Amino acid sequence: MHPIAIEKYLEQLREIKRRGDIFQAFPYGAADAAYEDATVEIATLQLRKILELLAFGFVLATGEKAITSYRSFAKYKNPKDFLAKIQKLNKDYYPQPIIQQKNEKGEMHWSHPTTDKYLTPEDFDILYEHCDRVLEPRRVGTLPIPLDQYKAANLRWYGKIIRLLDAHLIHPEGDDVAYLFQMGAADANPTCSPFKLISENKTFKTSWDNNLNHSDVTPADHLRRQLEYLRRSCELYDAGHLDEAIRLAVAIRVLMHDTNNSESLLQQMGVKEQVKLVTSFGLSEKLPKNFQPVSIFPLFASSNEGGTTTPFPIPTPQILMSVNDWWEEVVWMQKSTLTRKNIILNTANKEGGAHVQTAPPEIIQELRQGLSQVSSIKVNGVEVGSPDNYHLILIRQFAHELLNSESLSALAK
Repeated sequence: MHPIAIEKYLEQLREIKRRGDIFQAFPYGAADAAYEDATVEIATLQLRKILELLAFGFVLATGEKAITSYRSFAKYKNPKDFLAKIQKLNKDYYPQPIIQQKNEKGEMHWSHPTTDKYLTPEDFDILYEHCDRVLEPRRVGTLPIPLDQYKAANLRWYGKIIRLLDAHLIHPEGDDVAYLFQMGAADANPTCSPFKLISENKTFKTSWDNNLNHSDVTPADHLRRQLEYLRRSCELYDAGHLDEAIRLAVAIRVLMHDTNNSESLLQQMGVKEQVKLVTSFGLSEKLPKNFQPVSIFPLFASSNEGGTTTPFPIPTPQILMSVNDWWEEVVWMQKSTLTRKNIILNTANKEGGAHVQTAPPEIIQELRQGLSQVSSIKVNGVEVGSPDNYHLILIRQFAHELLNSESLSALAK
């Protein structure tokens, strides 16, 4: 890496650090922009500027051959296309985050965080679209998302950026030196330390997830992978790609569904009887006995009081169920009475997750049509009509429950 490129990269990191200071001043109340919408927008703008600074850092790590791709990105703002082009030019273009820890002998040991902890290349594209949803003119046809949800997402994304950049390695293709960049303390400038590669073939082995790149992949590794699929698809769903719910259905099926020919992941791990899952559909127990709900779904029960949005909050205190009870719990009551199992399997098997059925069964048709007995609802106090493709909304909520089930996430650690 040329000394000029190193200095320019450090310059990018210094500006990222300054913009991080600005970002942190807004969510924690040290600064505001007179009203809440503008405050959220200013914080979100810092995230997008950080992404743009990172993008130029990819160019510095790749060399002059990447400049044309960067110019296209700067003009058309298409991060997915930009990252694909950079990947072809330099497979090691992306910073590799490391965790520095001392062992019992006081020796420094490096390890890599799992992909759910830091901003991955896939996250880069999702976060860029998240920023667009906040900063660009409101899109027609999308349900409004509450500011609290945007603020929580911003903090989560910023934490991932910190874990990516705090200490990371850059290795330009063809170089026999890897460069360790460290952000340093709050009042310090970022630093660079070169390390000579000593392997015989001078190759630099990246590890995006050190838990998944070994030949002896464990069941816990597979569980981490499936939960990461859920998390990533949830981010895409919330960015407006509602059909990501179909991929959510496939991941949930892998975790839960047993047949005569195959076992679910939880069954293979031998923990299916012990795991407790969160449910957010316990509302029916609180409804009047003479009330026949069209769906056990808090969105509609609370719509007259200002409404909510998906995913709606987990009840407090949490309601926990066994895996089998959660899988068989009724969550839809209209023409058909459906459980999570019915909805997940029909969506995964008939809607394009694992198979496609061009003439869908009646259950899918009913879910696609939405609620025939409800003409309009409110979401966050805004009249939005009755949504269709109801199964996609429900599946997003199922994923939210799984990601908030502590006994499940504990198994993946």
